[in-house]
Amino acid sequence: MNTSAGNGKVKRGADANLRMPPRIDPVPPDGERPLWSVMIPTFNCARFLEEALRSVLAQDPGPERMEIRVIDDASTGDDPAAVVNGIAGHRVRFYRNPRNLGAIGNFNRCVELSRGHLIHILHGDDFVAPGFYRQLADLASRHQSRALFASRAFIVDEAGVLETVTPRVTWLECGGRNARDLLQNNYLRTPAVVVRRSFYEKHGGFHPQLVHCADWEMWVRCIVEGGGVVGTQALAYYRRSFSNDTMKLARKAKNIEDYSRLLEIFDRYPGFNRDEFVKRTAAIAYSQWKYFQEAGDVDAMGANRQAYRNVAPFKLRTRGICRKIIRLADGFI
Repeated sequence: MNTSAGNGKVKRGADANLRMPPRIDPVPPDGERPLWSVMIPTFNCARFLEEALRSVLAQDPGPERMEIRVIDDASTGDDPAAVVNGIAGHRVRFYRNPRNLGAIGNFNRCVELSRGHLIHILHGDDFVAPGFYRQLADLASRHQSRALFASRAFIVDEAGVLETVTPRVTWLECGGRNARDLLQNNYLRTPAVVVRRSFYEKHGGFHPQLVHCADWEMWVRCIVEGGGVVGTQALAYYRRSFSNDTMKLARKAKNIEDYSRLLEIFDRYPGFNRDEFVKRTAAIAYSQWKYFQEAGDVDAMGANRQAYRNVAPFKLRTRGICRKIIRLADGFI
């Protein structure tokens, strides 16, 4: 089997909607543009927003070099505008969507409203470490032909307590287009990733048909089509919260449905191992089933049990293999 996914060639035949991401228009040529656009999408997460903003403002090189915007997706439970005004005043621009677009729709709104050459989408409940912007800008400067730049990420819980750190992505530390291993596991976390706006303009935004996996698909697309570089240091913090979108999707097993859509996209890339992807998806569904069973969440347990039965091949279920490969589901939420 060919195990290379680095030549950018894609098989045909997938659903047309999954092959055509939304268009991103270029920035109008009406003046100077900053190097950075730090775009912070929010929805009912104002209690974490101060930490996110302060982590950015502590590294602020000034408005000529960095625009900072909070893009609120019509929050209903809190007031992110008050947080922005209280911490940053006019330094950070606040925009509220007229209606709720959903997480991925708001990601695309962030890209559409940006003006910088490098776009950093920072969840309102995540934050960055000192040196993030300096080191990522250095990567971008040294790798002018690449589209994606990333660091490793610390994974913290809702209280900000460190749980783990994402692994090294050794095959991309010197840059390249090899996304083979990323087709099976998403080693990147959104707050640790920066993408050139020119890539979005050429290749489109995040797939609205994907919810849980839209970032994963985008990072693979960036690397295959434009190349990527991943540094060795952890310079961003991804918050794993019981109230975030990932957990909400896991409770209803909607992330498992998303993996099935993602499979149809990844199946077009040379070297994609469909059987291994299905096996891992089944392991995640099984892991979530048992997690929510232990938590006493009957509805979530039932949704994930059914999802496991839907996605796991009959042979996998009858032999109980999923119990032996449960390590494949590490970090599912």
